[in-house]
Amino acid sequence: IHRTEDQITNIALESGGSQIEFARRGPDFWMTSPVEDRADANRVADLLSEVASMRIAAFVDEPEQALVQMGIDPPTGVVEIWSESREASSGLRWGNLDPDTETRHYAEAEGQVFLTESGLQEFFDISVEEWRSLELTSFETFQIDRLEVLEPTEGPLVLIRDGADWQRNEDTISFTTVSDLLYALTQLQAESVLPDVTAESLESAPVGP
Repeated sequence: IHRTEDQITNIALESGGSQIEFARRGPDFWMTSPVEDRADANRVADLLSEVASMRIAAFVDEPEQALVQMGIDPPTGVVEIWSESREASSGLRWGNLDPDTETRHYAEAEGQVFLTESGLQEFFDISVEEWRSLELTSFETFQIDRLEVLEPTEGPLVLIRDGADWQRNEDTISFTTVSDLLYALTQLQAESVLPDVTAESLESAPVGP
C-alpha cells in the first residue's frame, strides 16, 4: 500500500461473509457499516501499519491449480484501502495458512499470489464491537474551548476558555483547576460497548435485582 496514513480516506475489511467499513472524518476514522461509531484509533493504526509493513516471503508462481486450497478463490478475507474519496484503491485478498510452514499465509495483490508472515489474520478476527472506540472523546485538553455541564436539578455550568484562564459566568477560574477536570474527561474510557443498547431501552429497563 503505497500511501501514508493521512492520505487514506476509506478502509473495508471483509471476512466470513461480513464486512466492516471505515471512513475518515477529520483526524479520526469512523465505522460506517455495519454500525456507525468512532473507531478505535489504535486498532485502525495497527491495521494500516500491518498492511504497509507486509513483506513477501516467497512468490507462488503457479497458483491457478490450487487457488481454492490456498483460500484465495474465494478469499478467506479481503482488505481494501482507498485514498481521495475512493478514486484510487488498493486491495489484498487473504488466504489460508500454509500447512508446510504454519507461520505463513497465502495472499494475493495485483494479480500476484505470494506467501507472507504478516499478522494480518488477527484483524479479521476482531469483532465489530471490539473495533468501536471506548474513549469518551477524541479531543485533547488543549482543543477544548468550552465545557457545559447539565444537571437535572441545577442550572447549566458553562466554562469558557479566556486566554490562560477560564470564565464561569463572571468569575475567573485558574487554568489548573479546569485542566484537572478536562484531563479526567479526555482520559475517560468505557470498559466495553454494549451491543444493541439505546438510551430509550435503558430508561425502560427494570432497576434492581
